[in-house]
Amino acid sequence: MVIKSNSDSSYFTDDISSPPSWYPRPLARAGGSVNHEPMTSRPSLILVTSISAFAISTLAATGLASATSLVKSTATPTQTGNGSNDSPYTAPCSTDASKDSCVVDSFAPRTLKMMSDEFVPAYQCPADHPWLANYDYAPLGTTLIHGVEIHGLNPIGASITGATRDETTKKYTYDGYEVALVGTRTGFPNSSAQNWSFDKHSYRVVLHCTNNLEDARHHYVTDSHT
Repeated sequence: MVIKSNSDSSYFTDDISSPPSWYPRPLARAGGSVNHEPMTSRPSLILVTSISAFAISTLAATGLASATSLVKSTATPTQTGNGSNDSPYTAPCSTDASKDSCVVDSFAPRTLKMMSDEFVPAYQCPADHPWLANYDYAPLGTTLIHGVEIHGLNPIGASITGATRDETTKKYTYDGYEVALVGTRTGFPNSSAQNWSFDKHSYRVVLHCTNNLEDARHHYVTDSHT
């Protein structure tokens, strides 16, 4: 088989006894001697190599950007409060507030240094969509109260089990009661976040809120109506 080169009159050939001058392998000559000839510049090979390197670096940068976008919100942080149980962080809906349900996606990220931890601050739904939606947004292996989502998990581990209830919505059932939740609580044993890596990483809390009480009531099983 013979393939014409695009850049000169040399040929690619299966016969290594007469390769082109730029061929990189040792060249066998008559008489059994081996002559190592240097490979001269090949513009087409250099171009392909450069394009490949550029493509790899671009893909790497794109992957990093995609991972970072999971933590960064597209909305400008507009939160109020200080993150305590008495003054939880709250912010307006980031999505269409005219609908029954909305997403609050503008809370500022939280950055943890390597191998550090903290109590996840308290967060609360806005007044026009006051209750957390009764839907589980926690990935496998993570415990979050319904209506709460966290971006940036792995290598950060997080848990939120404490909730602030709207007691005016409590309704008793045959095996307990249902009640709507308005937000999360901070401090032991309500919440925690741990950075398990040797580099700093960020996480961000996202709330899924609703003004439809039927979508908000959480069911609790108990032996007594307390």
